[in-house]
Order: sequence, then C-alpha cells, then structure tokens
Amino acid sequence: MKRYIAILLSILLLITPIFGCDTGSSDDDNSSDSLLPEYDGDYGYDFERAFAAFPPDIVMIYAGDYTVTWEELFVHLMINIINYTGGMSYHIDWDQNPFEGSDEVDLTVYTETLEDYIMHFSVGDALIQEATYYGASLMGISITDAEMAELMLEIDEMTEFFGGEEAFLALLWDEGFPNIEIFTEFYITNFLKTKIYEEMFGKDLELLTDEQIDEFVNQEGFMLTKHIFRFVPTHPRSGSDDPKGFLEDILVQLDEYDGDDFDAFFDELMYEHSEDTGMFEQYPDGFLFLYDEMFEGYSRATDELEIGEYSDIVTADYGYYIIYRIPVTYDIIPEGHQWDLMQPDKTLREAVAQSMFDYTFDIWRESLPLTFTPEFESIELDEIFIWYGLE
Repeated sequence: MKRYIAILLSILLLITPIFGCDTGSSDDDNSSDSLLPEYDGDYGYDFERAFAAFPPDIVMIYAGDYTVTWEELFVHLMINIINYTGGMSYHIDWDQNPFEGSDEVDLTVYTETLEDYIMHFSVGDALIQEATYYGASLMGISITDAEMAELMLEIDEMTEFFGGEEAFLALLWDEGFPNIEIFTEFYITNFLKTKIYEEMFGKDLELLTDEQIDEFVNQEGFMLTKHIFRFVPTHPRSGSDDPKGFLEDILVQLDEYDGDDFDAFFDELMYEHSEDTGMFEQYPDGFLFLYDEMFEGYSRATDELEIGEYSDIVTADYGYYIIYRIPVTYDIIPEGHQWDLMQPDKTLREAVAQSMFDYTFDIWRESLPLTFTPEFESIELDEIFIWYGLE
C-alpha cells in the first residue's frame, strides 16, 4: 500500500471518530455567516458551528516568527477533547476537575478545570507544529520543490482514493479536520518532521549510538527480566498445592547448576514450570520495564539484583516469582509500549530515538516567544462547543 495511506492513517489515529457531527461538505465561502448552519440533529455537539466561532485564518498565537491560526488550534482542540472524552457523545462539564474521581491526583493541589486542561495541551500541541518549522530552519532542512510537488500529488491521490473531494472532506471532518487545506498543512509538517528525524538518527537509526541508548537506559532505570511463576493454590490455573515449596525446589536446582549456559538452563526451567504463559508469548526475550510499571515487590527485588543474578522467592497476592535479571538489549519492546495503540511495536532503540526527538522539540517549542491575541483570550469552550438536545 502506498506511503500516503500509512501517513493518513497515522494522522487519523490521533483522533477518535466524532459522534453527532454533520459530515456534509461546507461552502467554499469562509465568511462567518456561511459557516453557521442551524443544528438539525436530535442531540450532540455542532462542530461546524464551533469551527465558525472565529474566522479560520485569524491569528490566535504569535510564536516568534510563526503564527497559530484558529483553524490550526481548532484541530488540536478537537484531538484533545475527543481523546479525553472518548468521542464527545455526551454533555461535557467544562468546569469540572479533569482528574475528578482519580486516586492518583490530589484535587486540592490540582485545581484547574477541564477547560484549562484541554486548552493547555491544545496550545502545546499546536506549538509543536511551529517548532517543526523553527527546528528545521536551525538545522538547515527544508522541503524541496520536487518533494512539495510529490506531496501535493499524494494529496490528490488520497482524494481520489477515498472517493473524491466531497467524500474525502467528509472523512477529514469526521476526524477533526474542517477542510482539506488544514489537513494538507498537517501532512506537510509531518513530512518535515520525518526529514528532521532522519537527519538526527538516520533512516534506520544508524546514527543513534549505543552510548546514547545506554545513557537513556541508566537514566530512566530500565530493567530486563525473565521469571518462573506459580499461582497461589486457590487460583483456577494453579497446578500445585504448595507453589512456594515448588519454587523452593527450583531454587535448589538453580543453586546447584554448574554448567556453562545458565541462561539456557533458566529458560528450560521457565518453559517447563512457569504458569505465566503470557511471558513466553509476549516477552520471549525478556520483560523490559520501568520500576513503577510493576508491583513494588517485583520491582524492588529486580532493582536489588545485579545482572546475571536471580532472586529468592518474591510473593504477590496471586502467586510467587523467581526473578532472573538479564542485560538490557536494544531491540526489545518496553512494557510501556506493549499496549500503546499508536506504536505497539516500538523497540527500546526506537523509544530512545523518540524520547530524544521529543526532548529536542520541547526545547525548540520553549524557545519561541509567545504572544496571545485578544481573540485567543476570548475563547470560552463552553460557548463554542455547545451541547444540543438531551441533557
């Protein structure tokens, strides 16, 4: 499948499909009156009317020599609102605390409203767009005329592939892009970010050194383990009345091993006796994680081990572990990325590159002096995203 399909999907995956949105084509006239249709749905948010709150090209933020317009900010607002709410299919209380009901956030300390929260992240995301151009200028990277012509051709091909301009516009609007022009801008920026990434790390990450990865691993505290696990006797998958005693026998075998391939010996015992079969399927080369991604006993026991050492029996509510700590390798998928729906197969090497890439962009973004216009200061999300119909 052509590259433009993959890039389109990667952009669209940032946003959950919108509910209650009229996806018909809009008039070419960008005047306020032409973009204020009457809402004719039973209930939901009128996104076309929300977009019409300001002229599309009005400047909301000056970021150094760059600007963020309303249509740019609107896309990021849509992304963050929909990702937070899972589709905006219900009436949102913009004055509520975004972490209400969470045990992990002290609500007496974090007192911002959902509107503050959404605006904060939307502005930050919009400024990444401008940081892309700023960083490209610092690195002397630009899009050539030939590349731009190819990008425009790909937009035309996408339009045709998805059924013509009206159908493509409907698809884009469903995903938060109010017109093809703003999608094209995102598409071009995405291409420029790819050029920056490849300049920094190479197409196959050949410019990312082992020393850089090691520094990242040590700084973040990644640990790689394998383990032999047995369930408590009351668990339906338990195969032993005395799982702890069973593992004590395994420890004796490990202690008495005097061969020259302990790794293979541990694997043999693990595959034969461990009841954590998911370990074999999901982490055949080991379980790569950060301290706070596992329960305290597992993480603490691993942290106390040197590379090549194995633990005594570690107790959890549901069973018992013998943990074997092994050297971190670069092409294992970290636990934090196992369930990342956006990038489920990102290896440690790729995660390091992405982290360094994001850190660089944060520096570029923070280097841009910001001026917020009166139009930006007048934004009230509860007056822009209006719920119609049932409460």
